[in-house]
Amino acid sequence: MIIGITLRKTMVDMHRGPITLRPVFMECYTIASGRNHVDYPKSSSADVPELALIMANIINVKATSTLNHIKDLLKEGSGDRDALVSCGQNYIAILEIDLPQAIKALINGAYDIAEDGFADAVLEANFCEEEPDNLIEKTCKKTPHYDLCISSLESNPQSSNADLNGLAMIMVNIVLSNTTSTLDYIQALLKQAPEPELHRALANCAELYIPVVKYSLPQAIQALSECHYGFANYGVSDAAKEADACEKAFSGSIKSPLTDRNSIVHDLSDIATAIINALQKD
Repeated sequence: MIIGITLRKTMVDMHRGPITLRPVFMECYTIASGRNHVDYPKSSSADVPELALIMANIINVKATSTLNHIKDLLKEGSGDRDALVSCGQNYIAILEIDLPQAIKALINGAYDIAEDGFADAVLEANFCEEEPDNLIEKTCKKTPHYDLCISSLESNPQSSNADLNGLAMIMVNIVLSNTTSTLDYIQALLKQAPEPELHRALANCAELYIPVVKYSLPQAIQALSECHYGFANYGVSDAAKEADACEKAFSGSIKSPLTDRNSIVHDLSDIATAIINALQKD
């Protein structure tokens, strides 16, 4: 049973200021027991689990040193502040969640859980190393509609330099843009004097979308700017709910002319909600 994984040497090389941040995340050798023997540096007094614990503590020291260096750079105003803040969050997760989980699991002989803890630490260190554009990919992986998330955020040039809060704000504004466009489309259809049943369904949809466009989403944007994430999430979720209600207004022989638009509003709202949830966890 493998009880450690290779933590490859992770170089964070950020040439974004007068000081170059290049912390080295110590390489941890794969250690195994049972029939999966591999070569590893041996200690005359330590068995395999003890060697894993020794290496985990070395990683802890290196990660602590890196986090302190990040804090120093932030105090000095050196480098890209958003990138440094993001890296700080990554290393806090390593020190407060990933490594404690791995060390506790090693002590208890839960080697699979220990391996997961080490793997998460590698991911956090790698996320720190990535360019800002990769924050979009990392963020979209946490949403239910990855491809739509990527295409929507990448369509906004400001997203390439945005932090997580910025990406959330961009996405909520995209939701607002789409709900506004859908409301305009509904009102244009109503002016065409459709048959009574279709007219009633469209009028119902207009009544559903108007408060979303005028109140729910603008209030969500305001709440997001003030870091009131719960309230922001409520407003964005309302957009998804009303889009669903609009689609259900069409029944029987009346085919909805808004299916695609309602679907995209719903999916974009789901993405925005997921990003705001990620903010709350940070």
